[in-house]
Amino acid sequence: YLDALRTSRSAKAGVTGAVHAHLRWVAANRDRARYVFNWRELEVIDRREPAVAALNEELYRVASEWLAGHVRAGRIRSVSPRMFQALWMGATLEYARLWMAHPTSAADLVDAGDALADAAWQAVRGRRA
Repeated sequence: YLDALRTSRSAKAGVTGAVHAHLRWVAANRDRARYVFNWRELEVIDRREPAVAALNEELYRVASEWLAGHVRAGRIRSVSPRMFQALWMGATLEYARLWMAHPTSAADLVDAGDALADAAWQAVRGRRA
């Protein structure tokens, strides 16, 4: 996810690359993904798993820094961080959650990436994209 942001050459490449990276990670790490999806409440993570909380903090710090420049340039719309996360990754997270509940092949999950990445980009793109 962060590598997709750090190596992206455009706002669209970062947004869509992060979607694809997340889906590939879930497909390759089903047990870890289940753990992460089951420990979603930030308050619980902060209290029970300090190492996970620290990783989340780093993820959101780097993602926020990446996002800020694109928002200032008008390439990504300006919305609250929570709204942005919901627009950007909401459908991807839900699709991954559904896949974990009724798994098919890992390829089925990864193949959904193009449609989910396009939807994410359409939801967050700014006027100057």
